[in-house]
Amino acid sequence: MIDVNVVPDMIADPSAFEDDAAFRLRAAQAAIRRECGWHVMPNAALTGTLNTRGGTVIRLPARHVTSIESLTDRDGNKLAYAYDPETGLVESLSGGFPAGVAAIRYAIHAGFDDAPDV
Repeated sequence: MIDVNVVPDMIADPSAFEDDAAFRLRAAQAAIRRECGWHVMPNAALTGTLNTRGGTVIRLPARHVTSIESLTDRDGNKLAYAYDPETGLVESLSGGFPAGVAAIRYAIHAGFDDAPDV
C-alpha cells in the first residue's frame, strides 16, 4: 500500500548518483528554463504553441533561434513573418498575428552549441 503522505526520494539510489560537471550543467540549464522559460542549450529542434494577444510582434520561447522551420496559426495556415536574430523578435508581415490560447504553432531550432559561462 502506498502512503500518499510520504514523498519518495528524488534519487532512488544515492550510491549511484554522480554530482559531476555534466550534472551541474544540466541543473543550470534546467534552472534557466524554469526561471525564464527559454531553452538555452544545446541547439535543438523545438516545437510548441504560443498564447498571444495578437499584435504585430511576438517573441518565441527560446533565445538564439538558429532557424524557424514553420510558424502557423492553430489551423496550420502559414504565417508571413520577418525574424530579427539580434532582438529575437518576430514581426508579422500580414497585418498581425492571431490572438488567443495556442493561437500560433512553431517549429524552430534554437540554443547555443556551447555556453562556457554556464
